[in-house]
Amino acid sequence: MIFRQFCAADSYVSYLLADPVTRYGVLIDPRPASMAQYQDAVQQLDVRVLYLLQTHAPALHANAAEELATEFGARLVAYPEAGRGLFDVAVVDGNRLYMGEEMINVMATMGDGASALCFQWRDRVFTGCELLAGTSGEPDAAAIHTYTRLAKSLFAFPDEMLVYPGHLTGNRRVSSIGD
Repeated sequence: MIFRQFCAADSYVSYLLADPVTRYGVLIDPRPASMAQYQDAVQQLDVRVLYLLQTHAPALHANAAEELATEFGARLVAYPEAGRGLFDVAVVDGNRLYMGEEMINVMATMGDGASALCFQWRDRVFTGCELLAGTSGEPDAAAIHTYTRLAKSLFAFPDEMLVYPGHLTGNRRVSSIGD
């Protein structure tokens, strides 16, 4: 398993995952502040980035993804409602993405805007700002609706499933569904 977590100064987190056999991989929620770290890790680990996955579509993620797509020859993956043509591959709930012999499951949770996605790989789920380490995202008028969606999707995983958020809460970089 090839796995790297990148924490930017603004507390946003991104991830590199790759198949250790084929060296095909993905970057989840790339940020401009971590560009040099991604480039170093990809070169050091000899990974070919196939996809850039976005849990939601804020401009900062999109800017980094567009630059990395050009540099790595990767394809941008997002929910169709992410809009503005900022993706090459549109995915919906239940789709699967393959990186060599590894598979990533796509989950549409739609809590952090109409384009929110989570990605499940092995024993971990990458939740963007939907579910943070030990808490949920920012409460809003639709908090009950958001909790209901999360309960049907993310909370259906076993307690041991690791949760890797898109934003740090305190110093916690990882949590679990049970937490």
